[in-house]
Amino acid sequence: QNTSSGSIVAPGVYTISGSQALPVISSRMPAASSFPGGLFVFRCASNDAHFLTGSGESNGVKVFKGGFNISGSEGSKLALSPAVGASVAQLSDGVNYLVTAHSGTLTFSTPVA
Repeated sequence: QNTSSGSIVAPGVYTISGSQALPVISSRMPAASSFPGGLFVFRCASNDAHFLTGSGESNGVKVFKGGFNISGSEGSKLALSPAVGASVAQLSDGVNYLVTAHSGTLTFSTPVA
C-alpha cells in the first residue's frame, strides 16, 4: 500500500485525504504508456474534493475512459465524490486509464489549459 504524498509514480494503492496535497492540487497521473497493465487504486479518507489529471493527452485521446455503468465517459480530469470511502480503480492499457471499478460518483471533464 502506498500513501500518497502528492505524487503518483507507480501503480499501487493510494489513500488520499485532506491533510495531503492531492485534494487541494490536482495530482497528475503518469503517462499510461509508462505502465501498461498497471493498476492504480485511489481511496478517499476525507470529505474533501479529490481530482486526478493525466499526462499524455494528444490527438484528442483522453487520459481516462469510463467502464461499467459509466460507458462513454472520458476526459483528462477525473473528480471523485467528496466522501470518505469514495474510490476508483484504473487499469492502464498503455494508451488510457480504464476505470474498472468505483464507489461514489465519478465526473470526467477536460481541464482548461
